[in-house]
Amino acid sequence: MLLEIPATLAVQSGSVADWVAAVGTAGSLFAALYMINKERKERRRIADELPFQQALLVNAWSESEKEGHVLFAHNGTNQPVFDVMVYASPVDYVPHESGPSHKVEVLFGTLAPGRLLDDKAQTEKLNSDRFGEPTVELEFTDSAGRHWRRGGYERNLVEIKSRRPFD
Repeated sequence: MLLEIPATLAVQSGSVADWVAAVGTAGSLFAALYMINKERKERRRIADELPFQQALLVNAWSESEKEGHVLFAHNGTNQPVFDVMVYASPVDYVPHESGPSHKVEVLFGTLAPGRLLDDKAQTEKLNSDRFGEPTVELEFTDSAGRHWRRGGYERNLVEIKSRRPFD
């Protein structure tokens, strides 16, 4: 004998296929919202790192030669950088100290993409006997107009609000 449920007690809940479709649709909606949010966070992270991408590939250093040290500047990016200024100072240099400054400043100007420049004209000023191994500092403006400074022993890169005046 079959047990029959009276029509007044039966809940009109639809078929199992309808329930599965409803749960699947809701799950798809939540999965899509999760993926959109994840993609949005990733794009924001990339946008936050983007300014550093070009700046990280611009460098300056010195190399010892017979007459003294030669300063180099290199743009390893595919965009030009502007107002490239390299500062070299002796290891024991203290800024704003009374007495003559031994800091050497070299204006490289615009540095084309992938370009390496040197300034051999400053080698006499960067004489290794008097200077020792110089500390090199770099300032430049990237292609988006942001100003950067890299230097000291840590070689830290920081975005700066304005540039030092130079001639």
